Amino acid sequence: MADVNLKKLAAKMAAVAGKKQMDSKDLTVLREIKDGISQTLQELKECDSCGSAVTEIVRMEIEGVRAAVCHACGIKALKNKGLVLKHARHREKEHAHKKDHPASHKSAKPESVPANAHAPAKAPKVVKPAKEDKAPAVAAQPSLFSTPEPRQDLGAALQEIGEAAGIKPAIVRRILQIASSVAFPMNLERTLNYTRMEAQRENINLDNEALKKVISGLVQKAGLKLKE
Repeated sequence: MADVNLKKLAAKMAAVAGKKQMDSKDLTVLREIKDGISQTLQELKECDSCGSAVTEIVRMEIEGVRAAVCHACGIKALKNKGLVLKHARHREKEHAHKKDHPASHKSAKPESVPANAHAPAKAPKVVKPAKEDKAPAVAAQPSLFSTPEPRQDLGAALQEIGEAAGIKPAIVRRILQIASSVAFPMNLERTLNYTRMEAQRENINLDNEALKKVISGLVQKAGLKLKE
């Protein structure tokens, strides 16, 4: 079901992307695509056995092993009377290694010492704790629908862009929000058309030259992404 939905969304996206001029209906379709992708991501679950991403998941417990599996793996587990997880082979290898190389815990017997002999006292050994290597921090990956991270101070960038285009920084900020609200980046011409229509709905009227200056400035100084 998820594959079918994604194929339908991809077909709608291709139809909109192939148009030279977009209208209000196309904007509605883009919003539907964005909502559809978000809903699909929420519905998909990973099978603990085969790793497939499916919408229907079953939670089972066989012989003390619990797992969330897909329909096919669930039937297979019932037939085999056992759950096979993704990391089972790794655990089996680790168990075999421990079996082949058992740790020796038996200490050698000390030699007998005469009763009248006194063994020299040994200083206690000081064991230093092993240093733990800190794993490097993993950089956060940007979300598909997140607003692009600005390259410099956003307030200063908006002020500079507004002065160049002759408009207020608040309007520049709103233009950035509109241009960043699409599900996928578009080229410069389609971004200008989309932003102009949305801005006019909010009574923001800019001529073509001013809007183009704002979009170009946002790309260079505020991290707005466009399709090349």
